Amino acid sequence: MSGISNYFDGETGIVTKVEWQRGNPLYFYMHLKNNPNREYAMDYNSDIRIDASVQPGDHVVYKRLDRYCGFWFKQGETRPFEEISKIRNEIRREKYK
Repeated sequence: MSGISNYFDGETGIVTKVEWQRGNPLYFYMHLKNNPNREYAMDYNSDIRIDASVQPGDHVVYKRLDRYCGFWFKQGETRPFEEISKIRNEIRREKYK
């Protein structure tokens, strides 16, 4: 359930419930339906992030931004982040040629 290796680029689902849990760090849970891989995703300010504006009923998609991080977005709102990811990857390729 946890860890970037268990999240797949292009996963989708429908948000059924969102929860914030106080603590250090602050946790954000997004419960899903129609996703065969998981019933919820959790954002604790690490490698897997969730758009904090998602609400129950939203269709969401998970996008891998690079090898080490990914983001859950509302479907149809991923383009700017994909462009940022592309630029990051190009910079990394140049740096490690």
